[in-house]
Amino acid sequence: GATLKWYDSAGTFLSGGAPTPSTTLGAGTGDFDTTSYFVSQKNAAGCETPKVKIDVIVTRNPPAPVVKSLVYCQGDTTKVLTADGLNKRWYDAATAGSQYPSPPVPSSTTPALLSYWVSQTVNGCESGRAQLDVEISAITAAFTTAKDSLCGDEALDFLNASLSTSTPGTFTSLWSFGDGAGPFMSRDYTYRYPNARGTYTVTLDVENIRGCTDRVSKVIEVFEIPAMTLTGSADKICQGDAIDFEGTATPGYSGLSWDFGDKDPAFNSLKVRHAFTKAGSFTVRLNGNFPACPGTFASVPVEVVAIPNVNLGRDTGICPGNAPLQLYNITGAPVDQYMWSTGDTTPSIQVRNAGPYSVRVQNWQCSASDSITISKACYLNIPNAFTPGSGSDYESYFMPRDLMGKSMVTFSMQIFDRWGQLLFETDKVNERGWDGNYKGQAMPMGVYVYAIRVSFANGISESYNGNVTLLR
Repeated sequence: GATLKWYDSAGTFLSGGAPTPSTTLGAGTGDFDTTSYFVSQKNAAGCETPKVKIDVIVTRNPPAPVVKSLVYCQGDTTKVLTADGLNKRWYDAATAGSQYPSPPVPSSTTPALLSYWVSQTVNGCESGRAQLDVEISAITAAFTTAKDSLCGDEALDFLNASLSTSTPGTFTSLWSFGDGAGPFMSRDYTYRYPNARGTYTVTLDVENIRGCTDRVSKVIEVFEIPAMTLTGSADKICQGDAIDFEGTATPGYSGLSWDFGDKDPAFNSLKVRHAFTKAGSFTVRLNGNFPACPGTFASVPVEVVAIPNVNLGRDTGICPGNAPLQLYNITGAPVDQYMWSTGDTTPSIQVRNAGPYSVRVQNWQCSASDSITISKACYLNIPNAFTPGSGSDYESYFMPRDLMGKSMVTFSMQIFDRWGQLLFETDKVNERGWDGNYKGQAMPMGVYVYAIRVSFANGISESYNGNVTLLR
């Protein structure tokens, strides 16, 4: 209309013009409140129309829906969100934001604190939004140890490293050690296994304040405290002899090594035979390497007695009637016992006759021996016949053969026929001798005379005269 006139519910003219209704509902007014207004229009002539009633109905704003926060554990199967209310609308923000086309289903893939907002519409009025929180909780079980292999009953600390995403981050822990003991409730734990070989699975179960659980396991290997023994077939031997050694070791060793004290090792065997080439006192040791346990060993002492050193010198000669020869160990090495071929047991003996002599010396049970041949140095072995051209030099030439050159100093030989004519002479012992010729002519068969003169290193000189038969 035109030139409108407004009146309140009591018919009082409102000089301020068109009213603005209040949307505030008073207490006890119910869900609706009606306020009536009247309006007329007036024309240019001043005529006013009848009043028309306008009812303003204010509907009470509905409350936000009733929601309940939810908790899921990571990986749980989640459900569609719900709330107590009518004609609900779900949003991703407290104000404005985007509306979900349908009630959402939270994801439990990743630990998080998720928030959703929901309103309800009653009598055409949409309420404010209620916040619904969904916690995706998780706990990760974890623990650490200084090592995963133990030696015997040594203590091992198990340190809990579990983490919970919920606040507070507290959780309960249950330990099982794979040997039937437990479970034990404690955040950390120190445990000892019996001293026996075994493999055990340690399990830690944890649960956080939201009821979420996790489990972790680790294998612990326990080795028995190692022990070793060692025996030998002898503890005292002669140099060069061998000893059989046998060791015992707790099973499970990773390696064995032998140290005989003479820089000649052996490996990875419990039985060995070892010959000692050096004399002295030695400590034989069997070493064992064991997983998780310190190396251990067993040892035995061994005494190796040196073989006596004996030397009687080179073969030599002797003249009967002269001063005796003294035989002794020219090395000067210490010897406990002497046993001569003559029956003597003294460190030295005197001999007056040619022949073989020997001595056996002994220290403890270790012995050695040496021998020497004493030759008769004051005579010549002179043949009584020879045949020129018959074969060897020994048979074809006349010459004393066993000259004992090691003790001879001078030598001369002359050959005469039976009338005293000189046919041959020499002063050299390395010549072949007389070949039965004289001035290139063969002498006839028969008997010839020789004259031989020699002197020896012991100062004795001798002359040999005799007959030799020339054969053809």
